[in-house]
Amino acid sequence: MLLQLLLLLVGFLLLLLPSFANSARVLPTRLEQEQKEDRHRSLTVVGAAEEEPEAAKVTATASNVTCPLDFSILNKYTWINQACGPGTNSTGCCFAALSGMGLGIAMYLHDTGDFELPDTATAYACFDAFQAALQKIGVKQDVVKECSSGNSTSTTSNTTMNVAMFTRSPKICKGILTVNDFRRIVGPSSVDSACVDVATHGQCIECVNAMQSLIQQLDSNNGADDDGENDCFDFVVLYAAAVVNSAGPWNADTATCILAVVYNPPMENHTGLFVGLGAAIAALIAVAVALILLVVKRREKAAVHREFVSRNSKLLKQGAAGGGGGAAAAALVWYNFADLKAATHGFSENNLVGEGAFGSVYKGVLKNGQSIAVKRFRNCTPDGDHCFLNEVEVISKVKHRNLVVLRGCCVASTKTDGHQRMLVYDFMQNGSLADCLFSNNNKSSSSNSSCKENSGGSSSSSCSKEESTKPLQLEWEDRYKIAIGMAKGLAYLHSGVVPQIIHRDIKANNILLDEQFNARVADFGLAKLTPEDETHFTTHVAGTHGYVAPEYALYGQLTDKSDVYSFGVCLLELLSSRTALLHPAAASAPRLTTTTAAASESGGGGGSPTTTSSSSHNLCLITDWAWLLVKEGKGIEVVDPVIRDTDDGAHQDVMLRFVKVGILCAHLLVTFRPSMMEALKMLEGDCDIPEIPDRPLPLTFDMLYDNENQSNAEYSCVSSSHSTTPFLKVLTQQELMR
Repeated sequence: MLLQLLLLLVGFLLLLLPSFANSARVLPTRLEQEQKEDRHRSLTVVGAAEEEPEAAKVTATASNVTCPLDFSILNKYTWINQACGPGTNSTGCCFAALSGMGLGIAMYLHDTGDFELPDTATAYACFDAFQAALQKIGVKQDVVKECSSGNSTSTTSNTTMNVAMFTRSPKICKGILTVNDFRRIVGPSSVDSACVDVATHGQCIECVNAMQSLIQQLDSNNGADDDGENDCFDFVVLYAAAVVNSAGPWNADTATCILAVVYNPPMENHTGLFVGLGAAIAALIAVAVALILLVVKRREKAAVHREFVSRNSKLLKQGAAGGGGGAAAAALVWYNFADLKAATHGFSENNLVGEGAFGSVYKGVLKNGQSIAVKRFRNCTPDGDHCFLNEVEVISKVKHRNLVVLRGCCVASTKTDGHQRMLVYDFMQNGSLADCLFSNNNKSSSSNSSCKENSGGSSSSSCSKEESTKPLQLEWEDRYKIAIGMAKGLAYLHSGVVPQIIHRDIKANNILLDEQFNARVADFGLAKLTPEDETHFTTHVAGTHGYVAPEYALYGQLTDKSDVYSFGVCLLELLSSRTALLHPAAASAPRLTTTTAAASESGGGGGSPTTTSSSSHNLCLITDWAWLLVKEGKGIEVVDPVIRDTDDGAHQDVMLRFVKVGILCAHLLVTFRPSMMEALKMLEGDCDIPEIPDRPLPLTFDMLYDNENQSNAEYSCVSSSHSTTPFLKVLTQQELMR
């Protein structure tokens, strides 16, 4: 492209050069001056008449006679000014003067058909008019006087000017006086055809040769005069210029070729042309450079877009292939960015159904009417590759009715929208569990974590943010189905695939509900592929406040039991319709700060806490609140009163079993937590629930003071009258994992 632009610029400049050269070119003469002197010796009639006496000159000049010759052409052919300037040769000046007079006589012949002036008085008047015309063009000397017979310093008689040369006489050239006489006496000749057009050098040579041939023919028949001069020379020249030539005697080609006029037009001042041409060339160069820079810049930007799409496409293909082999990779649909943008109405706020720290989820409807959930990642830099690739890899590896299904993906990069990478899921009509349990005001107590978004929130169901701010009232049958679905999905991740998958971010926002309230575990951006029974340690703890297991939050120790803890918290939320982090007033307790609450705030590195560090000391964990109620024998009070007495309390035994399973799964000590498969069996009643073990004192704790008495401290969550015996030591990592 750059080479093409340069070639175009050079071509344009080459087109300008010929026109510029033509404008500055000086029209050359057809023949050199010496050749013309050979062809035209003068417009004189040699020895044809006697000189007029001086007295006659005076008498003729004094008479009032008008010259019929037109000398205005001398304003165009100004070579006489140079030939007759200071220091010039008089012979050259007189020769130029005769050519100047020839221009006037030739036009007179062209207009009247007469070769000479009628009398001497008219000739003298024309001499005066000729001298006046020379003075107008800048000739200062008296050319007529200097070149007149008897006054000229020239030794050549054919350069002298006298009245007889221009006065009519029947004794010269066979008595030819008019054009008709010439045609009658001479007859047809080669001059009639050769001198019609003398525009080119070849035509001029042909005309000159024809004139010389005719002159020799006439002189040989007529004989020479007494001085040996040819008296028909001027007649042939004037006839060729004024009568034969189609352009006329004053044409530049005719005057230079036939009448020996030196046509050197004055050089025009081309300063403006040079300046304009230079400015035009500079402007063209500037435009060309600007276009080149623009093209280079656009190519650089396009290269950035292409590189982003190429890199992320490879990531997606590798993730899909690594997660589920070729079949899983082939099953992914590669969506067009424009189609997804149109499906979500340009990613309108009205279509927003979920939002997290690293992206948002939008509801969309494709052209075929299919509803989809579009997860649009906000962090499209290489730092966000892990979260993006991890979700594709994990979700492509698994397939279960209680897990969300990845339909396809999209990677794009445009000038207006920038870098874009998106995942497309089935749209869940009933949104997330958090949508259906909590109002919008309460949902803020359990926040989204890094790179975590709800993959299928609802914008059309009763849980929708658009249509209602009130939570959907879930019946006991719906909650039972949701609890079993959650347990089955997690049990499949832990035991149904190799290597096992640890989700790391189980929470109510990531449990999606379809039209029949079947639970779907979603959002695998933080999931880990870990061999069974292998413990993973990390310095970067990810998760959401209130759901992170204490050993993971405090020591970075990650096992499948970490997901079990988060499941226990979600199960208690489902049963009680309370959030994972409670305000003491909501738990009927004055104040509580527990190990897990403090640890979750420090360990939920990937999340966005919904409370500040100062307000977090006023939060109570739902697990502590529920555990104290169970220890008091009031476990059924954990269940939401709205569903507690369903069918006259016929389901309270199952409800209480679910409460105990939730507390057991959310135990502080890893040893006491069941596996997800064991928890599923307990929920379904296929195995007995062991006795709920005591919970140790948290690693850090606050003591409540009664009436400023610091020695009497009580650890309380439900009421100040229920307390536990403080431990004399804090728990170590080994004791948490015991």
